Parts: sequence; C-alpha cells; structure tokens
Amino acid sequence: MENFYQCSNNPMHSPIVGKINSLQIEYFFILIIISLGLLLSRAKREHFHIPICTTKHSFFKFWNRILRLELHLYYRDLMPDNPFPIFRTLFFGHEMIILQDPNDIKYVMNNRPEKYIRGKDVSDAINVNGSNVVGLEGHHWKTQRKFTASPFNTLKINRMDRDINDYSNRIMTRLSRSIDNPQCGIEVNISNETVCYTLDAIFKIAFGFELNLIEKSRFNEISRIAEYTSYGFPIVQKRVFSPFPYWRLFKTPTEKRFELLRELAYQVKDEIKYQWNSPHFEKTELLSGLFQEREQGIIDDESFVCNLMVYMITGHETSAKTLANFIWMVSENPEIQEKLQQEIDRELSILQSQLGHNLENLSFHHLDNFKYLQQVLLETLRLKPIVPVVFLEANQDDIINGHTEIYEGARIVIPYEMIYRSEKYFPNADQFDPERWSGVLFDHCNEHHLFPFGYGPKICPGRKLVKMEVLIYLIKFFKCFNVSPPTTPSHKNISEHLDFVLSTDKPIYVTIKNR
Repeated sequence: MENFYQCSNNPMHSPIVGKINSLQIEYFFILIIISLGLLLSRAKREHFHIPICTTKHSFFKFWNRILRLELHLYYRDLMPDNPFPIFRTLFFGHEMIILQDPNDIKYVMNNRPEKYIRGKDVSDAINVNGSNVVGLEGHHWKTQRKFTASPFNTLKINRMDRDINDYSNRIMTRLSRSIDNPQCGIEVNISNETVCYTLDAIFKIAFGFELNLIEKSRFNEISRIAEYTSYGFPIVQKRVFSPFPYWRLFKTPTEKRFELLRELAYQVKDEIKYQWNSPHFEKTELLSGLFQEREQGIIDDESFVCNLMVYMITGHETSAKTLANFIWMVSENPEIQEKLQQEIDRELSILQSQLGHNLENLSFHHLDNFKYLQQVLLETLRLKPIVPVVFLEANQDDIINGHTEIYEGARIVIPYEMIYRSEKYFPNADQFDPERWSGVLFDHCNEHHLFPFGYGPKICPGRKLVKMEVLIYLIKFFKCFNVSPPTTPSHKNISEHLDFVLSTDKPIYVTIKNR
C-alpha cells in the first residue's frame, strides 16, 4: 500500500479539482435519458389530495441544480412559496412528495425499512459492486446491522478513546511543527489535515492496523489514499440519478476513478489477510463480524470488499467534513471562539483537579462537560448538514401520522436542510448562533429537529464514535491554537455542492497560531 501515501498528482492538492467537470458532463447525458424516459413511461398513481408545488419553472430549476451539483438548494428555494407540511412536484407527470414537517419525517424514518425504503436505483448505486450494510434494505439489512452496530455500543466505545486521543495528539504535534513564525501563524489546508486524522483513526479502529498518514503524508498536500476515497460519494450520487446501472456495462471517466477506490479496498483486504494470524494484529470486532458473515455465506468476497469501501468512505469523510466545517465557522466568529476556548480551559482544569494529575487522555464520559462546544457543533451541523437531503420510496400504501395517504411506489423526499433553514423551527435561521442550542446535548439533538445521523431503526450506528472522534479533536485543537480566516485570496470564497454529502468546491483553509 506504500504508493497510496504518495502525494496526489492533482496540482491543486484537492480531490475536487478535475472531478466536477467530468461529473457534470456525465450528468448532462444522464438527464437527457431521464427526461426521455419520463416522457415515454407511465406515471404511478397520482396524489391529487396533496398540494402541488407553486414555484414556477420547477422542472428547469431542478435540472439546473443537478447539473450545478446543488440539488440541496433546489429544495431550499421551494421553502418560501410552499408552506404546506407535505407538498408535491410534478415532472412530466411523475411525482416527488416532499416532507417539511419534522414529525412527519420522524414517522417515515421510524417506519424504515418496513414501509419506506431506498428506491431500487438508490440501493443499486450505494451497493456498487457488492452488497453492504448502508445500501441494503429489509431482512438483509437487519442481518448485517447486527454485526455492524455491536462494536459501537456505549460499553465498547469507551475502549476506543485511547486510539482517538493518540491520533488527536499526533495531529496537534504535526500542526504545531508546521508553524514557522509564531507571530504570523500559517495557513493550513484544514480539510486535508482532518482527513489525515479521520483516515488514520478509522483504519485503526475498524481494520486494526496503522495507516500513519499523519506522519507519512506531506503537510498541506493530499495523499493518493485520501484522493481515492474522495471519489466514493460523488460517483454514488451520480449513480443514484442514472436511469439504469450503466456501470455494469461500461466505464465512464468517473467510473474509472471509482476503480482506483476498489483497488485500494482490495489492497486493504490483502493487508488484513496477511496480518490476520499475526500475534500483534488487533482483530477488531468489525472485521471479525465481516469474516463471520462470509463464513456463514451471508456475504461473498465482493460484498466483503464493498463493506470495506463503505467503512473507509463513511467512516472518515463525514467526520472530516464536520471538523473542517466547524473550524471554518469558528474562524469567522472570533467572539464564539473566545467563549469556546474559555470553556475548554475551564473544564480541562476542573477535570485535572479532580483526577489529581495532568489530563492527557479524554474519555467518552468526559465529553458532556463541554456543553458550549456541543452547542457550536450542533449549530455547525444545522448550517452545514453533511446529509442535506434523503430520497426514499413507499414500500406499501400508508397514512403518514394519520393525516396524509401515501400510495405504494411514491417517491419521498426528506429535505433536512429545508427544515434547518426554516424560520418556523429556527428563528433567524441564516445566522450562526450556538446559543439557540443552550441546554441541548449532542445525543438529544433529534428531539430539537436536527437529524445529523438520521432517525429511527436505520440511524447511523457509528454516531457515538463520531461524537468522540470530533469532540476530542476539537478540545485539543482549540486548547492549542487560535484560528482565523485565510489571507490568500484563492483560499477564500468557498462555495458548496452536493455529491451525496455536502462538500466544498475547494479545500477549506484557515490560519492557525499557537495560543
């Protein structure tokens, strides 16, 4: 795997550059085929009892937003003109039913996967070349869920704090050593640095061996392994909109890049098999579960590799993006940063006095002491939601919350960001205001209309690991550094796009200084 540590050939050191144009070209042809298919196909039962979208030219706006990789903004644009809790859009006679009441969303998510599932096209896209726990539905999902959820319960998550603290300390050391001039600080590609941290953490916790990107990769330059894992979400998003699984027949330019990710997953599998019988190899519960599934015939070799790919992508990208977004938002708000650092200094001092020695490692049960930190994190997840929109399909006729009938086969859209930007639920919704979360802890945000990990039976099983991974990093980061916006013009004016998860069009840079 040594070649994966090398610096990417991308001149901008970003996995985004050079990928968007090819994606957009492929989207263009996909949308032409979809439009023809919609014109020629027969629409399903229409929900005449549900109000129709009043926004003009919604069809053209929809396609435009897809081509610009901004589909999440399409649903945000619909919000002012459509005050209904449930409404629908029509494209060539085909409906999409949009929910914007949090209670209706909770109902639908609570009834997964019995009544509401991902459509077959979405499942095919996520399952790529094999099956995995994220893409499966029904009893297949329930079987794999048993193996994947167990390693992340509260008792077992406490055993992971040593590794999380170790990688946090190492990335802080790397950042400190990069600062040549203590007075001026240094501009840091914080997107890249958080990826190094989260990739190292997920490889150790999930796969049992050291990746050591923190030590081996160049500062402010993206490694090939980080670049290849970044291909996953954009290509899955494109597949979701594809009218048929063309990738099983031929490879487009972006699909060829996806093959690099598959090659990486196979090398990880080979490394695991090579080290499995070594007395020094840590056999993680996640890996043991996958091997057990394969021995029982639940999954084949291709699905084994597919699950490794999913753990690599979802296990690090969501945490890395959350960390980068948090630091970006705080860099723009110095008064919030000051209050945040005051809490971190105070709570660390209290913990150290209680323990009677210098606190080097934070435990999972320490984290709820940092209440303002969690408020800032929740506000970051509200304005920068990692998953701003979810697409489902009704698996049977149903009545949502006892008030609206939904027919089998109906396309359901859950636009989380639409709720997060609603003045009804969040006054001054466009303002970054952590105080709105006063008294709310990270674990209870679902009760306050925020769903960063989903909701119901299919809620993300790794949410407690993400909490520990993100909060420990942030405590150590803001204990060591002050952060401010970058001064280099090319590092400013960041915009966002949707590639299955919310991403930025270029890496996030901030200026850091030692405190």
